Amino acid sequence: MQTHYDNLRISENAPLEVIRAAYKALSLRHHPDQNGNSSESHRIMQILNSAYAILSDTEKRRQYDERLAAIRATQRLKDEQHKDPKPTPQNLVTTPKKGFFHFLVKILLFDLRLTFCLGFLIWMWGDSFFREQKPKTTYQQTYPSSEINSPAKLAQDRFDWGKILNEGYPPPTRPKKPAYLCPKTNPYGFPWPMRASYIEGVEQGGYGGLSSVTIDNSKNTSDVHLKLVSIGTTAYLVRHCFIPAQAKFTFKSIIKGKFDVRYRDLSDGTLSKTEEFTLQENPTPTGTEYSNITLALYEVINGNMQTETINESEF
Repeated sequence: MQTHYDNLRISENAPLEVIRAAYKALSLRHHPDQNGNSSESHRIMQILNSAYAILSDTEKRRQYDERLAAIRATQRLKDEQHKDPKPTPQNLVTTPKKGFFHFLVKILLFDLRLTFCLGFLIWMWGDSFFREQKPKTTYQQTYPSSEINSPAKLAQDRFDWGKILNEGYPPPTRPKKPAYLCPKTNPYGFPWPMRASYIEGVEQGGYGGLSSVTIDNSKNTSDVHLKLVSIGTTAYLVRHCFIPAQAKFTFKSIIKGKFDVRYRDLSDGTLSKTEEFTLQENPTPTGTEYSNITLALYEVINGNMQTETINESEF
């Protein structure tokens, strides 16, 4: 049974620092940019991202470990039920000693059985001369094709434990999620811009500072709908923009504080969030030092941010 620990090639008691280091090393090795943008490298990166999203979160990891322990306990119980029971004093049968009388009866019964068998064979051989010879026919039972994929037949298939572990236990089958279709307009009813720019129809905030944040989408093949979010006492939207594939966009004049970036991949609808980062403004004898940060949305060489998957309510 393949687990998230196996996918990251770490032990199940590995600390968070080991999990992060293993994820970063494997991401650099299997990144699509290092493997000709192959479909296999994309598949491996999805597995690594899913494993890191769960194991790097304390609560999600605890729930995952509980499900893993429950599945292993169930499997051990099934294995024990299929083992042959060991002989115990209760199920041992003692064979009584047999005397001369029993031996004599056995010989007589053997003679009777032998006589009966010989008589039956002679009767069958003689009767065959008086019966009409009929051609032998063979019978082969067939089943309609509808029974091959019947619910009863499919119920015998083995469960995919990896899928059960990631999605919950059971059901073994789930309805397919409909394919994501990018809307023709932004959430405020205006068409998507033709180039990287702010979203039309929403007020932009967070002005008055000296810092800037550049969003690098140049290594990505998908357009993104992106938000810059302040995460002080309460999280609130600061800036709102659209960045096409292979393009960049810079938020300027941002106030100091803690922020993160949340974005939707408009090719498949995936929602992601970066790590926290801080914009600083420090006065110096010659002026003010401020932050100029560049974030690469996709996992690329020299990327400086880890991302995690989020749900619709967090976006």
